[in-house]
Amino acid sequence: MFKQKNIVLLLLLCLCACRPNTNERARDLILRYGEINYKHYQPIAFAPVKPYYVPYERNAKTVKYIDSAQSLKRRHDSLRHLIATQNNPVYLLQADSVALAIDTLDKTLAQYKQTYKPERKGWVVVHEYNQKHDSGPLTRETTVFVLDDDMKSIIETYNQ
Repeated sequence: MFKQKNIVLLLLLCLCACRPNTNERARDLILRYGEINYKHYQPIAFAPVKPYYVPYERNAKTVKYIDSAQSLKRRHDSLRHLIATQNNPVYLLQADSVALAIDTLDKTLAQYKQTYKPERKGWVVVHEYNQKHDSGPLTRETTVFVLDDDMKSIIETYNQ
């Protein structure tokens, strides 16, 4: 019985040792991405892998609120222009209702910001590399890579 437990523990240890660690898996995934998506790709450095928590500014709900507010503000500006050029009371009523909607949305967004708790959405790695653009010299780039929980795919990238 004792011998069987030792064999099982030894097998588990071997399995764990054979699996690449988190930093190696992330590095391999990013290297493949770089070779496919960048011209004359030359990796320089990889920061250690860290858990990725979606910041308030990149949260889908925040982006939706901000996009809606910007759209309403553009509509309000258009109505103000129509009010200034044409004396139509309908435009004034519409502008007032749009202004009320903007105010409500701004308050909702402020309340959401106060209560926002970042959600964990995978892993993040900052990667520095050289690449050549179409007609220019090699340039040094720093890109943030967001990976899924299983480190099987890159969810998003953005320049730092």
